[in-house]
Amino acid sequence: MSGLASADFAEFDAALAIAARDNLAVFAQYVLRNESPGAVGLADGEEWSAESLADINRAFTGLEGDEEDEQDLIELQPYHLDLLDAYRKSQFLSVVAHTESGKTQLAIAYILWRLGRNRRTRVAVVSEGSRLAMIICRTIARYIGDESFSGCKALRRVFPNLRPGPRWGDEFYGVDRPSQIKDPSFAAFGEDAGITGIRADIILCDDLVTPKTTETPHRRKKLVSSFDRKIQNRKTGKGQVINQC
Repeated sequence: MSGLASADFAEFDAALAIAARDNLAVFAQYVLRNESPGAVGLADGEEWSAESLADINRAFTGLEGDEEDEQDLIELQPYHLDLLDAYRKSQFLSVVAHTESGKTQLAIAYILWRLGRNRRTRVAVVSEGSRLAMIICRTIARYIGDESFSGCKALRRVFPNLRPGPRWGDEFYGVDRPSQIKDPSFAAFGEDAGITGIRADIILCDDLVTPKTTETPHRRKKLVSSFDRKIQNRKTGKGQVINQC
């Protein structure tokens, strides 16, 4: 697909933004930036193929739009589509993938998409220590609140009402939503303390299972116990647990 003129770009861009509201794969490709692998969707009933992915990549990189967007656009891999599909369909999901596979960035895209579709959604991000979880939350916050960031600009075109609420900071990130909701929209937790004080619709465990937490039988037993008592039991009835390592 060749590059598009400005008027054609604006029309095509608007169509993609609309499609991204309902299609997680389109959303991931449209919103995520350079370090963030994502995907674009096909029409209902169509099958994914390497050829179709290549065509979609060319369509995005051929657009003559914002220069920063062009530099930040990402290439897709077929396995990203499988992971995005699993996020949508699985209540309990374990993801084992190599470093720099894109799993954390795709999880961020999924959280943003869920928040955009339902601003009442509550997300707990848990890692071995709270530091990694905090980094993930700050990345989510950048997409939602940093209006100088091209990823935020793209997100606003898809979900214009997904914006920071009155309480917005490292201890409590709350998007603009009904005021009676007391829990944060997303928050970071460490494995030792577990999830405290909130119920969560999505629990994302990212690098909770590490060589440090599993190197001995005692540590493995402790991790399982901590997960059962301090993490999994904070899930709402129809909530979701995603464990990535």
